[in-house]
Amino acid sequence: MKRFVLLNVPGKASAATNPAGRPIVRCETPDVTTEMAIGGADVRDNLAFLPLELRDADDSTGVSVHDVSMGLVREGGQWRLLSLGLLLLDLPSLEVEWDSAEADANESTALENLKKLSEAVEAYRRTYFRLPESIANLGPAAEDGFR
Repeated sequence: MKRFVLLNVPGKASAATNPAGRPIVRCETPDVTTEMAIGGADVRDNLAFLPLELRDADDSTGVSVHDVSMGLVREGGQWRLLSLGLLLLDLPSLEVEWDSAEADANESTALENLKKLSEAVEAYRRTYFRLPESIANLGPAAEDGFR
């Protein structure tokens, strides 16, 4: 349970069912109590996907809810967690993180480019005592030395 809900210390586990009859596993530590609600399995041949809803047990607003799909594989008639060799990723959650990271990188690049442009405009103003008529005027001087 510690690995699923990323607790810093092991906790005391207990189980219950929700009003729909689905299992809920709780883990209590001195700092936090977490719940893992297990949904109905989506079985496809020898693979099964269990939807899990992880949350802080004290969260009544749903702010801390994380939806994850846990993958199982049937081997020798028994269900087992997918091995590390066949890594199961929660792609919808990762897509949000990747998009956010890409947006942050794009924003940083845009800010750096705007700063360089601002510095070029200021250098032009100091040199020619006026603002450039065009961004093209900020480029290297023509071969004859004039803009």
